[in-house]
Amino acid sequence: MRKILKLILLLAVVGVFVFIYATFIEPKLLVVKSHEFSYITQKQENGTSLKIAHFTDTQIGDFFSMDQFEKVVKKINKQKPDLIVFTGDLFDMGATEAEVQEIITLLKEMKAPYGKFAVYGNHDVGGGMERNYEGLLIEADFTLLQNEEKTITLSSGEELLLYGLDDALLGSPDIDSVNKLLHRKQNTLVLLHEPDVAKQFESTNHALVLAGHSHGGQIYLPFIGPLATTALAEEYVKGWYTLSGSEKPNLYVNTGIGNTKVPFRLGNVPQVSVINIHL
Repeated sequence: MRKILKLILLLAVVGVFVFIYATFIEPKLLVVKSHEFSYITQKQENGTSLKIAHFTDTQIGDFFSMDQFEKVVKKINKQKPDLIVFTGDLFDMGATEAEVQEIITLLKEMKAPYGKFAVYGNHDVGGGMERNYEGLLIEADFTLLQNEEKTITLSSGEELLLYGLDDALLGSPDIDSVNKLLHRKQNTLVLLHEPDVAKQFESTNHALVLAGHSHGGQIYLPFIGPLATTALAEEYVKGWYTLSGSEKPNLYVNTGIGNTKVPFRLGNVPQVSVINIHL
């Protein structure tokens, strides 16, 4: 009986510690995860590199504050990225006019010589932000891509084709246009919110696809995985995956920064991804 009571006490202590860590510690952390991605099959002596800072799912609201977002801005600028991309869900459930003005100021502080680009997430459409999202991004010097492409010409003369897909849950994503673009076999960067949409992509060997939405399940346990998944983020949950027609991992699912629905975050430290791509 004593052993059982000790075990119960130990489990209770561990449970309290995990609850405190998942509620008050991990959600307040912020890390930079660095990756390399090459469009070329072997390293070229005079190849061009481009540093991309990717952030997603800030979900500013009850569980993620403006002060925390300010730290994200500083962290991104410290990396000195060439290009900044955001893959949706800026606010969790709408924003006041004062919050909109504050986020514009903070987003405007982000600097990247080749530009700042964003796509819609489901909360940007259905969370009360649809009437503000595009306008605030424009004021903050971001380009919002909604089933649109943009060619970025680097100082070396190399070109990167950038495509932003509309939100798949509440928007109208144009998958046919993406596949037509990918069949052109140009070096392409595709931005989208829900990662499982990428299962519909074809001929992806010349593409890097960046997504968010999953939060890594928010709670991700070793040997078990996410305790819960969300629609269109059930197969691709976190990290790198190899898409159809590719010879290498080319989909990266960023686990994001903020929380939604519940304040807990475990096994998914809030992150900014820095991807050095080689053309």
